[in-house]
Amino acid sequence: NDEFIILQTEVDRPSSVARLSSRIIDAIGKPFDLANCRIVMAASIGVAMSPRDGTAAEELVAKAKANLKRGRSETGERDAIHRIIASGPQGQKPLPFRPIT
Repeated sequence: NDEFIILQTEVDRPSSVARLSSRIIDAIGKPFDLANCRIVMAASIGVAMSPRDGTAAEELVAKAKANLKRGRSETGERDAIHRIIASGPQGQKPLPFRPIT
């Protein structure tokens, strides 16, 4: 399983995050051919938004993981792990980028 974080800035409403999430899932889910084999991938996305879900990177990652886990338990999905961490509404100070180890 692969795991990554996407930081979406200048988010004015949760629907913006939902649109991006849908675009990512659709893009990852497009079948393609590789060495005469049809490859189909899928993604699961857990979302956290600042300040609603926290302001520290660790809080947001924990919330995104919890949301992902909850979503998987509801759908039974066991595909690759993907998270979106979104900054708060426009005008709020975005979180500084810091790699999470």
